[in-house]
Amino acid sequence: MRRALLFVLPLLAASPASAGEVQFQTPSGNIGCEYQEDTDNRLYCIRREPVMSYIEFYFNGAYTGDYEGDSWFPEDAPVLDYGETQDFGPYTCTSEKTGLACSRGEHGFNASRKGIEVY
Repeated sequence: MRRALLFVLPLLAASPASAGEVQFQTPSGNIGCEYQEDTDNRLYCIRREPVMSYIEFYFNGAYTGDYEGDSWFPEDAPVLDYGETQDFGPYTCTSEKTGLACSRGEHGFNASRKGIEVY
């Protein structure tokens, strides 16, 4: 019985995201992201307000634009608390009261209600 439980517990602990994906959101609920290991190690984020926008972050840089399409957002994703920094694959993201900052080497983005800056 103990051996069977060892195999079941990892399945119960898995997130609702598909294998190779990790989701998170900011405490305000305005920015939500998904790290997709199986899609060229992409970090994909949605900013809801003031205008719904997306950010796609690949190895060679981040790109942003107005979001068009269905209303995807990782509603039940864990919260990356203010002041917390976490690695998602090759990306490092920090949540602050002023917004979300993610980087990979010399590339990255800062997203907040005030705007989205990619570099």
